Amino acid sequence: MLFLFNLIYASTWGTVAFLIPTEIFPSRMRAQGNGFGITGWAIGVGWTVLVNPIMFENIQVCYTLNPHFSLHQNFYQSNH
Repeated sequence: MLFLFNLIYASTWGTVAFLIPTEIFPSRMRAQGNGFGITGWAIGVGWTVLVNPIMFENIQVCYTLNPHFSLHQNFYQSNH
């Protein structure tokens, strides 16, 4: 399962942050361009990690993966 995740991630979002910035800048600026790409990626990942729990708590929907690998939507009551 981990191999499958890495394969899909590397072929989709991995190229956006790591491969494309190195290819769009000229050779003399390639390292700096890659640095900008990685910095933007890190900021985006950081905000996603911080915002997603708050967002999912506010919409009060929890998606879980069952043993048959299909998505189920579980609604739960908030005790707030």
